[in-house]
Amino acid sequence: MPPKRRRRFHGLYYHSSPPKVMPMNGQTAGQNGRRRRDNDDFSVKLSTIRIWMHEKDISKLTRILWAGQGQRLCQQASNNGRVKRFLAAVPHVMNATKDLHQAVIDNNLETLQSQLEPPVPAAMVTAKDSNGLNVIHKAAGLGHTKILEYLTSLWPEGAHEMDITGKTALHWAASAKNNMRCYTLLTQAGCDEEALDYKMRTPSYYRHKPHEIERAFLVYVPEAPRINRESATDWEALSDESTDSSVGDASSSNSSKAVKPAGAMNGRKSLDDSGENTSELDTNDG
Repeated sequence: MPPKRRRRFHGLYYHSSPPKVMPMNGQTAGQNGRRRRDNDDFSVKLSTIRIWMHEKDISKLTRILWAGQGQRLCQQASNNGRVKRFLAAVPHVMNATKDLHQAVIDNNLETLQSQLEPPVPAAMVTAKDSNGLNVIHKAAGLGHTKILEYLTSLWPEGAHEMDITGKTALHWAASAKNNMRCYTLLTQAGCDEEALDYKMRTPSYYRHKPHEIERAFLVYVPEAPRINRESATDWEALSDESTDSSVGDASSSNSSKAVKPAGAMNGRKSLDDSGENTSELDTNDG
């Protein structure tokens, strides 16, 4: 039996089996005759983060949080009061993301619902882990049907999101034994059974070869810095009244539980400015 390979990810080495965080996949070429763009293919350069901080562009900085890259914001500092307030809220938001994913993993619908109540912004449901998995991916893959129904009612677009290997919730649902209920629920919601991940595999492929998908990622809990749990999260620090497409728009209307799959609230565009502009995105940390 060959020895386990060691791979490098963001300057750290880890054993490929069982991995904790998936390596970034640089493939962005088209599948099904089109070019697939996803924020999970990219890592925003540190220089770009600093530019956004200098410009006090809270909406773009918040989108990094929803994309599961909050640890990169924890490394930053600013003398600007507005940005300092945002940075102070980052560890609390990361812990909220951790708790959100843990509730899904634990199949605890009541806890999940309480974690998405106001003043928590509606866009919180889009928060991913560092592998690019959102809570719908995990609910589908773990066979938590009631939670999946609840989450897809809040954020229908989330069922079509891709992780950093190009897998949708349907890929993950297909890999689970005795999970046809979740698989059927997703197909009825319009999930594409012909969607290809970056290995050019459809969801149905993993129904027959579930061993070829790393299901350990479904129970991976996002990391978060230690905080004082008694202190309240400053959710208003994530709002940006100067930007129409900011995640703050969701915060200001969190009496509604529906999440519109557009702009910063669409995970597929959470690190992109537009479909054409990629000048601020790079696969290197910079």
